[in-house]
Amino acid sequence: MDFDFTPEQSELRATVRRFAEDVVAPLSRQMDRDGRVPPQILTGLAEMGVLGMMLHPDDGGGGASSVDAGIAVEELARADFVVGQLPIMGSLTAHAIAQASASVKDSVLPALVEGRSLIAFALTESGAGSDAMALACRAERTPTGYRLNGEKTSISNIGHASGVIVLAKVAGEGHGGKVTAFFVPVDRAGASVSLFEDLGCRALTRGALVLEDVEVSDDERIGDEGSGFALVMKLFDLTRTLIALAAVATATGSIEDGAAYARDRNSFGVPIAAHQGVSFRLAEHATFLEAARWLCYRALWLRDAGRPHTTEAAMSKWWGVVAAVDAIHEVMLIHGHSGYTTELPHEQRLRDVMGMEWGDGTAQIQKLVIARALIGRDAVDARLE
Repeated sequence: MDFDFTPEQSELRATVRRFAEDVVAPLSRQMDRDGRVPPQILTGLAEMGVLGMMLHPDDGGGGASSVDAGIAVEELARADFVVGQLPIMGSLTAHAIAQASASVKDSVLPALVEGRSLIAFALTESGAGSDAMALACRAERTPTGYRLNGEKTSISNIGHASGVIVLAKVAGEGHGGKVTAFFVPVDRAGASVSLFEDLGCRALTRGALVLEDVEVSDDERIGDEGSGFALVMKLFDLTRTLIALAAVATATGSIEDGAAYARDRNSFGVPIAAHQGVSFRLAEHATFLEAARWLCYRALWLRDAGRPHTTEAAMSKWWGVVAAVDAIHEVMLIHGHSGYTTELPHEQRLRDVMGMEWGDGTAQIQKLVIARALIGRDAVDARLE
C-alpha cells in the first residue's frame, strides 16, 4: 500500500498551488461580490491544462487520471471553492461534448478546453432532482431533428454559458422514456434563462432554463436516443467525489487559519490555543477532514483502477461535505464576533460549501446508495414495491 503521489502529480500540485495562491486567492472576495469568474482565471486554468484535463489527448485533453483531477480541484478549492468547481464542471461537460457529432465537437470543444467559453449541464427539474428518469422535459421528433419543451432548474454556470447540455425524454411516456442529451446554444430561439440570487457560489450563476419549441438538429443530439441516463450516471461517482474533495480543501483552509488565530490571540494571559476547548476542537475537525480527504482519494484511485466505487463516492459526498461545513462553522465560532463579519473569508466559505449539502445529490440519496450496498437493495427498496 502506497499513499505517495507520483513525482508528476507532486509537480502538478505545486504548479496549481502557485496559481491558486498567486492568482485565485486574491480575487476570491471580488468573485463573490461580482458574481463572475474573471477571464484571467479561466485563461490560467486553460494554460495549465486543467479545463477538460481528463479528456483523451485526441480530443484536446491531457488524458489525466481521476487522482490528477482530484489534486487540481483540491489545490484550487483551498483558494476559492467556486474556482475548484470549474475543473469538475469542465470534465463533466467536455466528456459529454466529446461524444457529440463532429460539427458540435469541433465548434464547441476547443473553446471549452481553452477557457474561451463555458458550457452548462441541465439535468435537474422542479419535479425531478435525484430521480433522473422522472424528467418532464420532452423532445419531439421533427423532420430535421427535435423540438424541445420543458423547464430545467438549478443549472450552474448558466449565466455565463454559451451553450447547455440538456437532458430530455424522447417519445415514450411514463417513467421509462428515452432520456437523451442535446446541445442547445443559449441564444437559440425559444430558450430563455433566468438567474437565482443565491446565498453562496455566486460566481457560478445558478439559474433556470425554459425551452419553448426550441428546435435542435440531429447533429445536436449527443449520443444515441436513450443514452442520456447512462451518460449522467457514468460521471456522478466522479463529480460527487471531486465536489466532496473541494469542500474538504476549502474547510482545511479555514482550519489552518483557525490554528494561526489560536496561536496569536491571547485570552487570560495565554494564547487561546492553550485552552483545550479551542485546541481540541481544531484537532477534532482536522482529523475529520483528513479522514474525508483520503476517503475521496480512495474513491478516485478505485475509479482509475477500473474498480467499483459508487459506495465510496457516496460516502465521500455525504461525509466530506458534512465535515467541511462543521469545520468552517467551528472556526467562525473560534474567531468570535469577527468570524461573523465579511472581513474574514469563513462566512463566504461556509455559504459556498453549504450548497453542496444538496448539490449533485442530497445526503439522503448518498445514504440510500450506501445502505443498498451495506444491507442489500431488495431490503432497502422494499418500501417502494
